[in-house]
Amino acid sequence: MKKVDIAIGFSPYNAVTGPQIQSYLGLNQEGCLSHMSDAYASTIPLVCGIEVKESGGDYNEAVTQLGIWSAACLEKLKQLHRGSGGATDSLGSGESLLPIVGWTVVGHEWKLHICWKSMDGAVVRCRCVVEVFS
Repeated sequence: MKKVDIAIGFSPYNAVTGPQIQSYLGLNQEGCLSHMSDAYASTIPLVCGIEVKESGGDYNEAVTQLGIWSAACLEKLKQLHRGSGGATDSLGSGESLLPIVGWTVVGHEWKLHICWKSMDGAVVRCRCVVEVFS
């Protein structure tokens, strides 16, 4: 499995998200809220991956790593939704599962990627360019 350099998730120690995370972990035998295999990271609901390359780094490699990470994250969201009594690929009312965001950073160029699963199960990616200068 490809990993991203940085992952952002909901904190189990936050007053708002913590009780919900602990409640889910207490009811779920599997105890995994993310697609990561690391014992701690698997208990954190991850919502954003960031893949960083140095200036002149390979953008295609960054996109590939982020894409694999994002597809695995979307599949885990689908499994969690199914486990909560939801339909396989929808939220029960014809809506798609919520999208996730990720970033590729090559040097000083940041690119935002929004990924979601279409109703037929295909992973769709939309890229928006955001430039950051230092």
